[in-house]
Amino acid sequence: MSLKAFHLFFVVIAALFCVGFGVWCFSAEEVRGQSGFALAGILSFASVAGLAVFEIYFLRRMRGVK
Repeated sequence: MSLKAFHLFFVVIAALFCVGFGVWCFSAEEVRGQSGFALAGILSFASVAGLAVFEIYFLRRMRGVK
């Protein structure tokens, strides 16, 4: 597995974990209504957006690298 492929895999897994955590922050019954968890959920989804932007930048920059 190339370094580029590993990087793609790692960032996708990190984004999936962030999505899962964000969904949990907004849907867990025991933490519903607590502002700290709402903020954590928002930051988690913002992290997903940041990871997506970073991955697009990285893939464009490494276009010629295999």
